[in-house]
Amino acid sequence: TLKTKIESVLSSGFLDSPLLKNNIKVSSGNFITARPIGVIDGTDMEFTGQIRKIDSEAIFNKLTNKEIVVISPLGYSPIGDVFNLSYEQTAAHIAQSVKAEKLIYYVNSSGILNIHGELIPELTFNKAKRLIEHIENPKNAPFISYNDFNILKSSLYAINNKIEKVHLINRNIDGSIIEEIFTDKGSGTILTEYSLENIRSAREVDINQIRNIISPLEKKGILADRVHKDISSFYVIEHDHNIIGTVALYQYSNLLEVACFAIHDKYQNLGYGKKLLKFCEKKALELNIKELFILTTQSEHWFIENNFKLTDKKFMPNARKKIYAAERNSKYFTKGL
Repeated sequence: TLKTKIESVLSSGFLDSPLLKNNIKVSSGNFITARPIGVIDGTDMEFTGQIRKIDSEAIFNKLTNKEIVVISPLGYSPIGDVFNLSYEQTAAHIAQSVKAEKLIYYVNSSGILNIHGELIPELTFNKAKRLIEHIENPKNAPFISYNDFNILKSSLYAINNKIEKVHLINRNIDGSIIEEIFTDKGSGTILTEYSLENIRSAREVDINQIRNIISPLEKKGILADRVHKDISSFYVIEHDHNIIGTVALYQYSNLLEVACFAIHDKYQNLGYGKKLLKFCEKKALELNIKELFILTTQSEHWFIENNFKLTDKKFMPNARKKIYAAERNSKYFTKGL
């Protein structure tokens, strides 16, 4: 069985392994009490069961003793019957019982895919719930298998029961779990109760992180660093509490300047720039401003792709002309809202 294979691998000693002399302990047991599902629509489900109780104290004792606990999706009744359990639900219930911070599922693809076969890297509880309701039946989602659909539903249960993060990663890719947990980009889909992204006003304590993003662009002549002048005009976009982008907004009467617009190298081409730009547009509309403008030396194509138009500098606000650095020869782009 798969459980036996896992125990065998964890018990093996390889000469080139740093764990050779560590004597890994592996434990299993009757941690789950179950009951029969019973008769559903006239069909006796026999030894298909559902969880009644998980002995979390026994599991904690094993973990405290530095043992790896391997639990099969089997439950035992007080009268000696053994029931098959849904492995997706079993994992979610165990995670809830031991108050785990993370739950990791292996799935058939590189996470959850949309109707175009594209990876959905992040899902909040509400978005996952709407996705499940929209799909209803896995047949309506060509890129989500029946098993992965059930895993998605169990992930929702886990998030709803205080598991902070649920990761869905590709079972067929070596190292996918390491890439998902220990790299910024990840390798699958992560589910959380609330969005990992947050756009907020910058604070004094953010200055060093903002400069880390801006400085490489400043050295290339792409951006001019203004953070030292007025941090109150800056906003940052965070991902999982890390600052990954920044922008400064300056009002000139009925125009709003978008300045120091930058996304960290590791997070480019992932849609964060568009999200930050939408935030700028929203802030402009809140101020009853119907036009944005930017000055750029090397990013004109990205702004053109996002509906900015090259405009004669004579239309630049007079107050902005006074501090315009002619030696940079930045191009002037505007966007109507």
